[in-house]
Amino acid sequence: MMSKTRGTIILCLSIFMMIGVVGCMKNDKSEMDNSLDERMVDYMNARYDDTFYFKEPYIYNKMQREICVRSDKFSAADDYIYVGYEKVGDSEIFCDNYLYFKYRKQTTAFLEEVLAEVFGYDFKLFYGDEPGIGTNRILAAGASFEDYISNWISDIRFTAVLAPGYEIDDRGIFAKKIKDIFVTHKTIITSATVHFCDDYVVYDSLDKETLNDFLISYERNENKKPTLDMSWIGAEKESFDWR
Repeated sequence: MMSKTRGTIILCLSIFMMIGVVGCMKNDKSEMDNSLDERMVDYMNARYDDTFYFKEPYIYNKMQREICVRSDKFSAADDYIYVGYEKVGDSEIFCDNYLYFKYRKQTTAFLEEVLAEVFGYDFKLFYGDEPGIGTNRILAAGASFEDYISNWISDIRFTAVLAPGYEIDDRGIFAKKIKDIFVTHKTIITSATVHFCDDYVVYDSLDKETLNDFLISYERNENKKPTLDMSWIGAEKESFDWR
C-alpha cells in the first residue's frame, strides 16, 4: 500500500514538473517573440518620420517573422503596414512596405494620368489591393517617388476596366501607348491588366467590392472580349499578351 501511494506521489510530482517546464518554455518563447516585435517596431521608428505601434503578428517561425504595425500617418483599419525579419547566417535582415503607403496616392494619380492619356477618362482604375512585403529591403528610407516607381521591388500592379465603346482592333495601339509612356517616365510595372466591358449597367456599378465578381463573370463568359495582360513594363523582360 505504501509503495502504491509513494508511486502515485512520484507520478504526480513528475506531471507537475513537466507542466512547469512547458509553462516556462511558453513564457520564454512569448518573451522572445515580444522582444523581437519591439525591435521591429523600433526599426520602423528609427527609419521613418512617423510613429509606429505593434498591431498584430503575421508570420512566425525560427528564421522568419512578419508583423503588422500601424502608424500615426496611416492608421486606417485596412492599412496593413508589414515589417519583416529574417535571420540569414549571422545576419539579421529587416524589411517593410512603408513606401507603398507613403506613395499610394501619388502612384494612383500617376497611373490615372497615364491611362487618361491613352483612354481618355472612360475607365476605372483599381490599384493597391495587395501591397507587397519587402519593398524597402533595397530602397532607401528617403527614396523619392521617382526612385519608387522605377524600381522593380516596388511591385506596382493595377487593373483597369474600360467603359463600353472601345474598339478591340485598337488594342495594339493601346499597348504601344501604355508602354511608351511608362518607359518615358522610367516606370516599371510588375503587372497590368486591361479589361473591356460591354455593359454600361455593370460598368457604372463597378467598384472595389464588386471587382472580383466582375472578373469571375468575365472569365466564365464564352463571348468575352480579349484582355490585355502586361507584365514587367519598362523592364528588360517585359511582355504583352492579348487573350
